[in-house]
Amino acid sequence: MLNVKSEGANLVEEKSSSSKRDFIKFYEIALKGCNEAIYWLGLL
Repeated sequence: MLNVKSEGANLVEEKSSSSKRDFIKFYEIALKGCNEAIYWLGLL
C-alpha cells in the first residue's frame, strides 16, 4: 500500500508543475505506479 501513497503525492505534485511537459511526466509516473499497485493487489 506504500505504492499508492507515493502515487497520490505524484498527482498532487503534477498539479503544481511548471510546464505541460512536467505535468505529463508526473502523470505518467503516477499511472505506472497505479498499474503496479493493481498488479500486486490482484495477486492477493
